[in-house]
Amino acid sequence: MELEHIQNGFADGVYRNDPWLTANVRGAGTLTAEQALGIYQNNTQQSLMALMEQTFPVCAKLVGETCFNSLAHDYVAANPSQDQAIEYYGQYFAAAISAATDHNSSLRKVMYLSDMARVEWQINRAYFAANKLEFDFNLFADIAASQRTQIRFMMAPGVAVVKLHWPIVRLWQMHQPGYKVEQIVIKSKMQYALIDRIEYRPYLVSIERPMYQLLDQVFHADTLVEIVDGLPDADKLLAEAIKQRWIEHFYV
Repeated sequence: MELEHIQNGFADGVYRNDPWLTANVRGAGTLTAEQALGIYQNNTQQSLMALMEQTFPVCAKLVGETCFNSLAHDYVAANPSQDQAIEYYGQYFAAAISAATDHNSSLRKVMYLSDMARVEWQINRAYFAANKLEFDFNLFADIAASQRTQIRFMMAPGVAVVKLHWPIVRLWQMHQPGYKVEQIVIKSKMQYALIDRIEYRPYLVSIERPMYQLLDQVFHADTLVEIVDGLPDADKLLAEAIKQRWIEHFYV
């Protein structure tokens, strides 16, 4: 039997109680295969649950331990870890919250929770991202004039922009160490935000819509001519994004 098939079968058995696994593994000591698998399943689930709380700490504070653990448990059960780099686990948690909100009256009291989960996922991604590179202005200047309109820029690792429907930036900042706790009235409000990091400290800030549009176009690999045609003051915005090291590279 191929190793890949064995590995896939083991993963299915851990997460979905696949009979194939209990039929093809042995117990340990006095434990049966079912008992040994049960211990491994529990350990795996608890590890992923702890990882969820580590990745989404503000979400956990907003809804409380019981509610968050229920959400995390359902997510772990429905989303087996498919990547050895488990620090990226939880990518679809925001979507899972949105789906759960449709039939959970308690979650409808915190409609902003899925937006917060989107932000915290990107913050986690920023923390583990590779280090940035310096923008190569000399190489940029050497591009032939006939090719410049087809330039596509690349955002620096860990940099992300999000369009939010709630005042998430302030709410997130209120839950950071050293921030003075205050009461705010949370009302639906369109907001554009950027996630980046200084050294190994991710941060979240509000940005204006034009900068969001620029970086969103960069993320979707629009060409330079497409960016300029669709965005007034694109040259100034590009210069600022490069200066802030939100854009670090380009290609044709």
